[in-house]
Amino acid sequence: MFHLKKAASLIAIAMICSLMALAVPALHAQSAYAASDHTAVAAVSCTYDGCNGKSPVSTGCSSTTVVTHQAAFSSHGGGYTEFVFSATCHAAWGFIHFNSAMASGHTGDAGIANDNGAVYLCEDGNGVVAPGQTSCYTAMVGDGPSETAWATGFYDTTLLSQTAAY
Repeated sequence: MFHLKKAASLIAIAMICSLMALAVPALHAQSAYAASDHTAVAAVSCTYDGCNGKSPVSTGCSSTTVVTHQAAFSSHGGGYTEFVFSATCHAAWGFIHFNSAMASGHTGDAGIANDNGAVYLCEDGNGVVAPGQTSCYTAMVGDGPSETAWATGFYDTTLLSQTAAY
């Protein structure tokens, strides 16, 4: 049976190989991270549910990312929530970006959850969006062929957006 996630994995790997071969400077343009957040990792250190609660950066999973879904929001200065998937790790994480720096006395947050009950927030990743900052990412959840996951974005405790499930 043909699976959408397998197709996404193959497409992601082909895209990465093509971009690396061309040495395109904007290789990380779709990634939720600045180029300085990426480290060269020969192999990833987790897959599927073995990635639950782990960092996409320190495990090497962020080196094979595909932003599969994005949900924009216009309140609180606007921005977007992303569902980020690693084709190599078969794991996902949430990312939120605000168009302007977080105001004093407030925080922003992203969440990632899967239908197996794994739930993580930015505090489990690189920390909430604190005053003066604009983004954060969560720890990962496994997102294999038998699992479905989705990302959410928050301003304080107010839900701003939720991505489609993948």
